[in-house]
Amino acid sequence: MTVAVFGVTALFCGLTYVLVRNMLIVDFDRAVLEQFQSVANTVKVWTDGDVYVELNPTVMTGFAAGGDRAFVVRDVDVHEMIAQSISLDAAGLTIAGLAGANRDTPVFGEGTAPNGADAVIVTQVMPAQWGWDIDDTTIEVTPEAREKLVEITLAVDDTPLTARLRSLGMLTLSIAIAAALAAGAAALFTVSTVLRPLHDLAGRAAKIREPSYSRPFPADGPVELQPIAERLNDLLVRLADASLVERRFTADAAHELRTPIAELRTLTDVALRFPTAPEQLENVIRSSNDLSIRLTSLIDALLGIARKDALAAGLQMAPTNPPDMIRQIIASNAVTIAKRNLVFDVQAPQDHKITSDVTLLQSILTNLIENAVSHAPQGSTVSVIYTVTQAGLHLRVTNPAPDLDADDLDKVFEPFWRKDGQQSDRDHAGLGLALCKGFADILSLDLQARVTADQQFEMILKAT
Repeated sequence: MTVAVFGVTALFCGLTYVLVRNMLIVDFDRAVLEQFQSVANTVKVWTDGDVYVELNPTVMTGFAAGGDRAFVVRDVDVHEMIAQSISLDAAGLTIAGLAGANRDTPVFGEGTAPNGADAVIVTQVMPAQWGWDIDDTTIEVTPEAREKLVEITLAVDDTPLTARLRSLGMLTLSIAIAAALAAGAAALFTVSTVLRPLHDLAGRAAKIREPSYSRPFPADGPVELQPIAERLNDLLVRLADASLVERRFTADAAHELRTPIAELRTLTDVALRFPTAPEQLENVIRSSNDLSIRLTSLIDALLGIARKDALAAGLQMAPTNPPDMIRQIIASNAVTIAKRNLVFDVQAPQDHKITSDVTLLQSILTNLIENAVSHAPQGSTVSVIYTVTQAGLHLRVTNPAPDLDADDLDKVFEPFWRKDGQQSDRDHAGLGLALCKGFADILSLDLQARVTADQQFEMILKAT
């Protein structure tokens, strides 16, 4: 900004200098032409064609010996000098006429004044003025005298002009520097004043070590910064929420891992401390294997949640048939369905091809159906309705859920969340719906949960 202000100031001063300089030069040239005209008025021609200079007191005073100006009058016809000023005689100089002189306009050039200084030279060819009364018809005038052309050359010291131009340049430069410094100081003051609230905001941000709900950025600052302060406060609240979720996730993950690890260690400690029969050792090994499978499933689920971004970057889209996939998943859970005496009401077309990542879509559908199988009350009905819409797939999985209410819907997608009283569930860690939500987001699918008035828990998966 300071550079811009300096540039504008320099441009303004430069233009002003050029305009004033031209005015001074024009005024000087005008004064030179006035002096030239006063000399021209003294050049006379007589009736016989003789040219002479009729010096008046003003011209004699201005062109005195040792002066700063001089003139020469030459006869155009015979190319001889007719007269020159006393100042030129005293200086011992000769002023030559400028080439290109004509009767239309004076020609300007450069030369030396009688006082030795640089001078402006003006030359013009013009008729000499008559030295008689043109109304006197008794005077006999030769044809040569009717229009006698003479060349008048005038040299005027331009030291005053040079001094003025030099003073003008110094004054302009001084004004430009002073104006630029003043403008720069004003700009810096303005910028510092404007940026002070931003520095204060940055200072407050630098003191924040962790997200919180305290909303540290004031909302009563400058109007221009209020939206930024509000957004920063909102960001800190969201970060605090995320940090809380992360801490809770870490604690829940540690808790979920600790229990099976403690069980596995207990089994191995007992087996190592006390000799056991082969049948008992086989039971220990089977139990340890079940626990390791449980741990592997839990760790795989945790990795699936943590690697959400990596999975989104490596999608492998291919044609797939969700209705056929649903029927296969239900068939693979036939033993559990029969054991829990569940009735499955499946409404789906025989075939519907879509393009998606087969692995992620398989995981979503598996978790949704197995979640219903695991949590539906004994002997209840699970409804799986698949419809084809203009956007693509639309799946609704419904099962009775007498223990759930609307307040639980905000938590069902949280990792490790289970309804009160189910924290000791050995078969489910509460990660299935969290995985479904993450994978659905990757595939640009909308996954919603709702509880109906008749206590039916619905999971709705649809293309957007």
